[in-house]
Amino acid sequence: MRKMNTLDQAINNHFDWHPLRNNFFKERVISAIRTGHIHYKKLVEYVSGDAKECSKNRQMQRFMQKQDIDYTQAGKIVIELLGLKDSFILAMDRTNWKFGNKEINYLVISVVYESTSIPLIWKELDKKGNSNTEERKGIVLDLLKIIDVNKIKILTGDREFEGEELFKFLQENNIKYLVRLKSSHLLRHFNGEKMQAGKIFEYLSKNEIESRKGKVLGVSSVIAVKKLKSGLLIACTNNLNLKEKEMLKSYKERWKIETLFKNTKTKYFNIEETHLKETKKLEKLLLIITVACAISVLNGKIRNCLEKIKTKNHDRKLYSLLTYGIDFIKNNMSLERITRFKYVSYLLSFVIDLIG
Repeated sequence: MRKMNTLDQAINNHFDWHPLRNNFFKERVISAIRTGHIHYKKLVEYVSGDAKECSKNRQMQRFMQKQDIDYTQAGKIVIELLGLKDSFILAMDRTNWKFGNKEINYLVISVVYESTSIPLIWKELDKKGNSNTEERKGIVLDLLKIIDVNKIKILTGDREFEGEELFKFLQENNIKYLVRLKSSHLLRHFNGEKMQAGKIFEYLSKNEIESRKGKVLGVSSVIAVKKLKSGLLIACTNNLNLKEKEMLKSYKERWKIETLFKNTKTKYFNIEETHLKETKKLEKLLLIITVACAISVLNGKIRNCLEKIKTKNHDRKLYSLLTYGIDFIKNNMSLERITRFKYVSYLLSFVIDLIG
């Protein structure tokens, strides 16, 4: 039997907070879920007590301005809530939006979980456009403060993260990666000459797969290539034991970080509508959304155990677990009931043991 701690326990295990601060944070998480927004006014909507709205707003402002948070500990809260032990499939990508003339741009590493992914660490890029190698190395080093390197099954990334210095850094730190290469990437042709990868594999038919081993940017690698309708998917890994179909399946998991970004923006939490520009405040909003996503997926998983999600045509689910959980929280549950659940997994099924 694998126990999943309550939000209360997870916060107490990793944040040295007063019980009132703990409860304050939980209420903001549930407000974000139930309102679908992260405006201050919305985040106090489901706050308990008889205090006036202006008082609750001031309390929120003090939290955003003064509360210090160790975000490596925040990542550990997510892991504890989800009950994750090892074999982490991770996705690295950027999410960005604009408020006024301010470019808000975050580099994120998330853990793939069910049909979405949940952030473990994030870093603001004080600029528009792609991250650089030092920023990528920095966020990976922060990640290693959260989870042991031996628990990482694979770190996935899109073409943006192709780079010799990054590949060698990940190899030196024993991190298995899987990154998509650009079609313009130079590989050694079968005849010994260097040629663009897109040219080398242009003979492939639709859905045909081919793999080969060799050096990629100075690291011994396996390359798997699949011809898609839109062009070639060229995936590269330093895990020499990974088979081509496993590579492509693992790379497909990377798309779940795109689902995450969609959920945090227009679909559920509308983070793009925030008027905040300061890094410290934005990071706290991201923390609230991160925990809200984790709690929602868990509730969706439990609800699915009790009442299966219906399947549409082509074996697609009518709802994602996140949607299923959010609807359950919005329509059925009080703050007290949500935060006092004890989640237990037994034979991959979730049951509820409601305290009190």
